[in-house]
Amino acid sequence: MNMSKSTSYSDLLTHIDQKTLEYHRNSHSLILFYKYMYNMGPINIEEMFLFHNNEYDLRGYNKLHQPIIYSRFMHRLYHDITSRSWNNLPDPVRRAPYLNVFKLLLNNVNLTTGVKCNCNFCT
Repeated sequence: MNMSKSTSYSDLLTHIDQKTLEYHRNSHSLILFYKYMYNMGPINIEEMFLFHNNEYDLRGYNKLHQPIIYSRFMHRLYHDITSRSWNNLPDPVRRAPYLNVFKLLLNNVNLTTGVKCNCNFCT
């Protein structure tokens, strides 16, 4: 690529038009969760997630219950990362009717800085 060794990671990613590893990990976990929701993927992750049961729609469609985190280790588990990422997705992305549409819409969402968490470890 004819770049110096001191070139930053973000500059290299911009140069080759790629997204970060964090983005890829988050997107793959969300795709796996989407497949589970629509019976296209593994059902063994069913007990990891709990949907909010509201009688009416309050600012969000298919929001997941956020687990309470007590340690840094638990903060990095699949269900915690996926539930935070899923809840921070825009409604049109969560309501995508097909997997290909979901992937296309997910590609336009910034998953690295869009995940908001108010726990003691992130703030």
